[in-house]
Amino acid sequence: MSDNKEKAFEEMSQSFQRAFGYASNKHYRQSIPLYEKALEEDKHNFPALNNMAVAKIYIGIEENNIALIETAMTHLKDAITITKEVYKYPDGYPIAEQNLIWAQKEHAKLIQ
Repeated sequence: MSDNKEKAFEEMSQSFQRAFGYASNKHYRQSIPLYEKALEEDKHNFPALNNMAVAKIYIGIEENNIALIETAMTHLKDAITITKEVYKYPDGYPIAEQNLIWAQKEHAKLIQ
């Protein structure tokens, strides 16, 4: 691996790990920019898409923000697509699929 690729991988990993740390402590707002950074470094980072979506769902629920939950649903659909089309996972991404169902239920609650 070249030095540049190795450094990029390290930084991506650090961005993702920091984001995950924030989200694990329910600091969802702080996690989102770090997940975005991880995605800038690797647009196929499906765990970052999934986790960022979860953060947005929690914020969307708290703020009754339909648009944020809709954005989260898009992230989850993208994560599922990446796992099937880029990584060729035959089962897709079950966690993202479960989170998508959750997001859809929360979305339905808010639009009532």
